[in-house]
Amino acid sequence: MSENDLYIGNQIKEIAKDNNIPFIVNSMTGDERKWYEFELDLEKLPKTDFHEFFQYK
Repeated sequence: MSENDLYIGNQIKEIAKDNNIPFIVNSMTGDERKWYEFELDLEKLPKTDFHEFFQYK
């Protein structure tokens, strides 16, 4: 994961929205959540921005 990946993901999400194409983010499993949190901490990425994109609660 990187800020560039997030930027590209948000561009794709916006294009989908503009063209009425569903953009669905599936819920993470417990193991995926652990890796997600680990990578955010490891790479010192902005959690709020990634949480918003992944609809992480």
